[in-house]
Amino acid sequence: MMISKLQKEADFAELSKDINTEYLNDMGELFANFEAYDVQETRRIAREEAREEGIRKIVQAVKAIVNSQTSARQQLMEQYELSEEEAEKKVELYW
Repeated sequence: MMISKLQKEADFAELSKDINTEYLNDMGELFANFEAYDVQETRRIAREEAREEGIRKIVQAVKAIVNSQTSARQQLMEQYELSEEEAEKKVELYW
């Protein structure tokens, strides 16, 4: 973009001569219906989803290899620092 190349006031003055004033007035309308995007919230949700997917994979792997809910619960408690109750809920959910 041309705007990202502006470094000095003289650059802006030169650019403003070349740009149609109506274009600059319409430019503000581009953001009139802009929805806010919360990057931090999106990242938090992505981390939660990735963590949940990891938990699901562990439960499925233990089920396929050992077929022991107790082992799956123990793995979740160790790897994800879940309480016994939380681990039990996850095992029941994904078993």
